[in-house]
Amino acid sequence: MVGNAFLATQNTRKTEHEQEETSSMWFQHDGAPAHYRIDVRLHLNATYGQQGIGRGGPVLWPALSPDLNCLDYFLWGYVKSLVCETPINSAEDLASHIAAAAGEVRDAYLQTLPL
Repeated sequence: MVGNAFLATQNTRKTEHEQEETSSMWFQHDGAPAHYRIDVRLHLNATYGQQGIGRGGPVLWPALSPDLNCLDYFLWGYVKSLVCETPINSAEDLASHIAAAAGEVRDAYLQTLPL
C-alpha cells in the first residue's frame, strides 16, 4: 500500500526540467519496506541509476542504520526550523511551508557538510 503511494508520487516527475534535475540527484532511503519492494527498487534504479543509497541499492546503507548521515545531522532540523517559523493552519499550508523551506537550502550550504 505505502509502496504504491510512493511510486505514484515518484511517477509524477516527468517534465524535461525535472528529469534533468533527477540526473544530478542522489536518492537515499532508510530500507523501509515501502522502499525495499522490488517494483520500487526497480523504479529507483531506473530513475537514479548508480546514485541510489540504501538497502538493496547501488550504494549500500544498512537498513535502520544508527549512523548519522547529512540528512539526520543537519537537514531535517534546519528544514523543520524554517517550516515552523510561522503558524501552520492546514495541510496545504504545511505543504507550501515545506516547499518554501526546501527552496531555502542552497547548494553551497549543503557542500559544506561532511559526507
